[in-house]
Amino acid sequence: MANCIDIAAAGLKSGKRVPAGSASRQAVGNRRLNFYAAPDSGCEMLGVCIRPGDRVQALLEPSGFTWLKCRSAATGGEGQRARGGRCLQGTGQ
Repeated sequence: MANCIDIAAAGLKSGKRVPAGSASRQAVGNRRLNFYAAPDSGCEMLGVCIRPGDRVQALLEPSGFTWLKCRSAATGGEGQRARGGRCLQGTGQ
């Protein structure tokens, strides 16, 4: 089992900031995309995901993951509901 707290802290230190002008992202594919509490496959957050077409803001990119800021489609609320969004790797902007 991964120590997700320590991995998340290391990801915050090592990640590359995403410039605001290129931070807008859109989920692609044909299924829900899972989130991770830290940039490690052992830190998946069961039941936390976004759907294809959802828009998010990229904040930081550590170790092939993208840390995201999301708007909840269900509530319209904004917040960083999950730190690790490996799901957007390679999707473009």
